[in-house]
Amino acid sequence: MARKFALGVLAVATLAGLGSIAQAGLKYTGPVYVYPSSHYASGGVGYARNTGSTNDYIGCSISQYATSVSMYCGANDTSNNYVGCSTTNAAFIAAARSIGPDSQISFSADASGNCNYLYVEYYSWNQPKVP
Repeated sequence: MARKFALGVLAVATLAGLGSIAQAGLKYTGPVYVYPSSHYASGGVGYARNTGSTNDYIGCSISQYATSVSMYCGANDTSNNYVGCSTTNAAFIAAARSIGPDSQISFSADASGNCNYLYVEYYSWNQPKVP
């Protein structure tokens, strides 16, 4: 009887350990950071969607016209700081097309609001958007 009890305890402990293994892995919650003075923003799309703040957002949109295409990126943080930029540069537009619901993105603009940097990250550690 004692042996069965000990094996039962061992089995439960093993299963509990496996449960924690399934939860393992690097996790990063990417709050939206906006720096108006340097025209720079960074943050997680999933974080912005999941946060309780009604101010936070970050993302890019692409507008396709009959003869041209343009991109706009914008971000707003919890303190209501905002940065945005736009471009018709094909390389930036291609990068923006890869943004997904779990992406971490960063972008910056020149003083005229033209995008001069776009970074798109899609790693397992990024906070997913909760459905």
